[in-house]
Amino acid sequence: MEPLIFDRERSIFPMKSAHIEKGKKKKKNPLQSDKDRENFLIKLLLDIGQSHILDPFSASSIDSLRRESLIKWLDELDLFFRPMNGLYGMQKKIEKMLIPAKKKLAYSLPFEPHFLKFEKKNFFKGIELQDNLVEIIVLGGSAERLNFVDELSGEPLPAFLYPFRNRPLLEWIILDIEAKEKLYFEHFQKTTVTPIVFMTSMSKNNKDLLKAFLEKNTYFNRPKESFHFIEQPLVPFVDRDGKWCLDELGNVDKGPCGHGAIWSLLTQFKSFQELKKVRTHALIRQINNPLLCFFESMPLYLEAASGEKYDFSLLVTDPAPLAKEGKIIQKRGGGFTNVEYVHEHSLKLKGYANVNAIIVRLDAVEKYVEKDPFPGLLLNFKANDKARLEMSMQNLVDVIDQVLICHLPRELAISAIKKEGEGLETAKEASLQLEKIFKKSLQKDRAKSELTPYLSRKLLNK
Repeated sequence: MEPLIFDRERSIFPMKSAHIEKGKKKKKNPLQSDKDRENFLIKLLLDIGQSHILDPFSASSIDSLRRESLIKWLDELDLFFRPMNGLYGMQKKIEKMLIPAKKKLAYSLPFEPHFLKFEKKNFFKGIELQDNLVEIIVLGGSAERLNFVDELSGEPLPAFLYPFRNRPLLEWIILDIEAKEKLYFEHFQKTTVTPIVFMTSMSKNNKDLLKAFLEKNTYFNRPKESFHFIEQPLVPFVDRDGKWCLDELGNVDKGPCGHGAIWSLLTQFKSFQELKKVRTHALIRQINNPLLCFFESMPLYLEAASGEKYDFSLLVTDPAPLAKEGKIIQKRGGGFTNVEYVHEHSLKLKGYANVNAIIVRLDAVEKYVEKDPFPGLLLNFKANDKARLEMSMQNLVDVIDQVLICHLPRELAISAIKKEGEGLETAKEASLQLEKIFKKSLQKDRAKSELTPYLSRKLLNK
C-alpha cells in the first residue's frame, strides 16, 4: 500500500522544524539528587521485571545520551502515573489486564438522548456562549493507519496536517472557531477571542511540527498567547506477557497513551487555573472528524450542554455496523459509560456511537479527575503482538452524575478520517458526505432547513 505523500512545495510548514519555545523545567525535590533519582528509576525497572531495556546500552557517548533520554522519560512517566503509584502501579495494572478473565457481557438500558435541532434562538444563544468557551483539540495520537509521510524524508507526519479539501485538518477547526467568533461580533457587536488548548505528543514530531505550522501561518492572525500546549505522555508498548518492547534501534518502543490523558494533564496545567477565571466551559474534540466544523452543530450543542445542572455532555449519533467506534450506553445501575470497539460484545449493546466531542464545566474537572485520573484504561493489541496502555476521554463519564447526552444525525455528526484511500473512514468518504449535505441544504428554504451551513460556502470550494 503506497503511503500518502505530503507535497513539500505546497507545504504550509517549513522543511525543518525547531523548538519554538523552551520547555519549562519541572521542580525537583531538593532532597533528592539527579543521581539518586536515576538510581531509584533503575531499581524500579528491576523491580517490575524490565531490566532488558538497559541491555543494549554500552559505555559510548551516544549511549550515554540515550540513557539520559531514557531516564528523563521514565521520570516523566513515573510522575504522570503517580495517582496509581507511578511506574510500578502502571506495570501492575498492565499485568492485571493481561490475565484472562471471565468475560462479562455488559448490560445496557435503552435511553433517549437530547436530539439537537436547528432553532435560530438556540443557535445564537450558542454563539453568545462562545465567549465562555475554551476549545481543546486533541491531536497527539499516532494515526498509524493514515500512512501519511513526508515526501522527501519519508518520515511519518501527524494527522493534523492531513489534507482535507485542500487544507490540513487543523486549519478547518481554526476556521470553524473564527466563524463562530465572527458571528458573535456581528450579532452582539463585541469581540471575543477563544483560548485554544492543544494536547500534543512527541509521536511523529507532533509538538514541534504543530508549533512550526502555527508560526508559518502567523498563528492565523490570532494572539499567540491565546494558544496553549500540553503534552500527552508516551507509554511503552508491551507484549502479551507484559514485557516492554524494543524497537529496531534498541530503544523502548513507545506510543501515545490515549486522549483520556487530557483530564489529568489539564489539572496539572498551570494556565488551567487562569482559564477557569475567565471561561466556564470547554469543548473538546479530536482532529480527525472535520464534519463538525461545517454546520450549526457546535453552537447548538453548546447551548444545550451549558445548562447549570450539567457538568458533562457527550455528543453521540446512530452507530454504523462497519465503523470502528466507541458506544455510549446507559448502565443497569444508572449513569453512562463508553465501551470501546475493541470489546467484542460492543455491537450487541443498546446505545449510540461516540462522536468524540465533549463539553465540560471547567470548575468540575478537578473533582472528577480525583475520582478517576485515568479513565477507560485498556490494552488494544489490534491483532498484533504488542499493545500500549490507553485511556479514553469519554470514560470520565463513569464517575459523573450530571450528564447530558446530545444526539446529531450521523450525516452531520461524524465521518472520521482514520485511514488512507477510499471507503469508510477516509478523507474521500468524508468529502463526499459533506458535498451531499451541502447540496441537500441548498435545495431547501433556509428558514425551514436544519442543515444550513454557517461557514462560508466559498471556503468549501477552495
